[in-house]
Amino acid sequence: AGLAVVLQTSELLFYGIKILGAAYLFYLAYQLWRADPHQEVDTATNKVGLWALARQEFLVAAGNPKAILIFTAFLPQFVVTGHPITAQFALLGV
Repeated sequence: AGLAVVLQTSELLFYGIKILGAAYLFYLAYQLWRADPHQEVDTATNKVGLWALARQEFLVAAGNPKAILIFTAFLPQFVVTGHPITAQFALLGV
């Protein structure tokens, strides 16, 4: 449902999204090409805390469509209905 249905029903919209994606990739390539190759990044001043890194990792993992697909389509077949679901999903996620 959602975006997949819209993309399946509208070929023009799907084509437009593909063009926008390609344009964005060209924009990134152009920015990388114009960047100063001798620019040094001072990593000592950009220390990030453990919680900030954990939050960033969680957001990246939670936004991964493959992980969402596995948790919604594949893993439920291994869940026993008579037992606590939270503990089972935590165990399956390890």
